[in-house]
Amino acid sequence: MTAMVLAGLVASTSEVSAVDVELLPLVSPDLEHLEGAVADQLRETQELLQSILDRPGTGRQELAESFGAAGRLYHAYDLSDPAATCYANAGRLAPGDFQWAYLKAILDQKAGRLEDAVTGFLRTVELEPGALPAMVHLGDTYLSLRDLEQARHWLERALELDPSTAAAKASLGQIALSEKQYRRAVDHLEAALNLVPAATRLHHPLGLAYRGLGDMDKARHHLGLRGAVGVRVPDPLIEGLAELKVGERVFLLRGRVAFRAGHYEAAVEAFRSALDAAPESIRARVNLASALAQAGRRDEAILIFEQVLELDPENAAARFNLGVLRVQIGDYPRAAEALRVAVELRPDDAVAYLELARVQARLGRWNEALGAAVRASELDPASEGSRLVAVQALMSLNRHVEAHQRLEEAYTLMPEAGNIVAALSRLLASSPELSHRDGARALDLALRVFGVTKSPRHAEAVAMAYAETGRCDDAVRWQRQAFEAAQKGQVDELAQSLRETLTLLEKRPCRLPGRGGP
Repeated sequence: MTAMVLAGLVASTSEVSAVDVELLPLVSPDLEHLEGAVADQLRETQELLQSILDRPGTGRQELAESFGAAGRLYHAYDLSDPAATCYANAGRLAPGDFQWAYLKAILDQKAGRLEDAVTGFLRTVELEPGALPAMVHLGDTYLSLRDLEQARHWLERALELDPSTAAAKASLGQIALSEKQYRRAVDHLEAALNLVPAATRLHHPLGLAYRGLGDMDKARHHLGLRGAVGVRVPDPLIEGLAELKVGERVFLLRGRVAFRAGHYEAAVEAFRSALDAAPESIRARVNLASALAQAGRRDEAILIFEQVLELDPENAAARFNLGVLRVQIGDYPRAAEALRVAVELRPDDAVAYLELARVQARLGRWNEALGAAVRASELDPASEGSRLVAVQALMSLNRHVEAHQRLEEAYTLMPEAGNIVAALSRLLASSPELSHRDGARALDLALRVFGVTKSPRHAEAVAMAYAETGRCDDAVRWQRQAFEAAQKGQVDELAQSLRETLTLLEKRPCRLPGRGGP
């Protein structure tokens, strides 16, 4: 979860870059035969997708979701080639997400690319063993390929998951009919018709099955009832495509693509249109508030999030985002309350616990900060921030030995994490527990971090380490450089802090009094 979260969409700032994934080139659909509003919508979607592709540092998951969203919209308007390309790219970027393999397989099946469809459906059930629609489609595809053994296997697998799957029974009836197992065909087809009486297309094979049994009266009866309505497996992914062509869902999709592209004002406009189309929509409100916040319109975003919570007090995304916004405007007590409720609603949300820990630390509520930070690090052991807040809280509670132990544990787990290394260096140089100080090790760690970051704060860690080793002139020189760099960069608060440390280091002896911590 990041600072702003779209409803149903979580984008991570630490995603792996997508640049090493080979992608298929975008297919430009023919929009001439579409009405103007639809053509404009699709054209805008393709332009936004291209802008996301062109943006440096885009993560794989973000790009996969963008391709997937565009593919679903193309799919909704029966633009199969660009939809298939988008699904293929989404699958390459997020190979563990079954929906892209499944949706592309649906297109392959419809286009007669049956071997490709089989591959896609098999991949779907590998990733999502309970994907019943994929099993039914897999059975039907094998039936089209005349591989009756595999067709029967997958249709029976579907019935094991849900014995009331009429589409599977109907296809098993077709298989039995082709094998001249007429009684079995009747049983399957009658069961399917009982489940879906409107499926008039089933009367034809049922009539043929009764003819095969020699029951001509029933054969004539069912053949006379044959029609064009078939039976399909309930399929939320496919059924949801139709919703993209009307109302709220169109604008939500457009807004999400714009949001991912960093076009926040365009996202605001789209989400407002979604809310106009569905005035009671919680999802549209959360998305609108998120876009407003990213556009720098915090007051408006806070107002919308408060409206969401009036309608849905247990909306965790709104609680979290409201807490983050209140932090940004300096309203820490109300931020803490919002984040406290957010973690109650989502007890496994490491990021929310970390934000709560940081706010409690700002308020000087060190026990609460420690508890939240420890929980965050339990949920996400690789989180630097949670471990640093825990150390800060322990130091503020005068639990210096525990703080040192936690920092050493963090360093063992993440020896390349710059902030952890720097914090350990500072603690080794200035711990209130003098027996824990180790100037030589502190200097080695501090120089290693500064060599990567060149930041004033890490230059100060080098100065502190020099002071602990008794090299006062080196300590003063490094601290003065850090102070001047902060001044030059107009980082006033940091410059003031560095100036205070410089004053201490200019004294003789220059060994610092106990401080330590991150």
